[in-house]
Amino acid sequence: MTCIKCKALCLLPPAAPLVKRMETAGHLHFTMHGEECGLQSNGVTLPKRSCIQDAGVYHVQWRGFDGETTPGPDDEWRNPKKCVKPSSIISKKNLSDQMRYQVRVRARLGACQCGRDIPSEDYGFLKCADPNLPGGCLWTPWSAPSAVATPVAPPVAPVAPEASAAP
Repeated sequence: MTCIKCKALCLLPPAAPLVKRMETAGHLHFTMHGEECGLQSNGVTLPKRSCIQDAGVYHVQWRGFDGETTPGPDDEWRNPKKCVKPSSIISKKNLSDQMRYQVRVRARLGACQCGRDIPSEDYGFLKCADPNLPGGCLWTPWSAPSAVATPVAPPVAPVAPEASAAP
């Protein structure tokens, strides 16, 4: 957002990601609010749509926690190896049904300008996204966390009835 009067630039955070509990045990999907992911709708593939440019990326963090208390706003977040491209679904599998999960995102609106984001390196983008390193790229603030979600529990195997002893 740019101020009409002074031309100051203010980056707004993305909206909180949306969460969908999948039918498969231990599986959650997170999507960016307002983005189309090329999914089928009435037999028609929707075009991919995003508010960031093609070379822009999302830095997604996630956390899992148990108990009733949600960690503090900046506590227990974990980074992925790679950034997420626009209009992507964030798929988290093999999650515990005893834990609750959230994700949050921030965006680099265009291509890396600092040269620190090396796509072939795991976690390479973190140098580009580090606000403590001078000359890094401009990223939006973090979104609010997604809703807390717990994945579906694995099916319980039926217990075989005990065989009765013959008289």
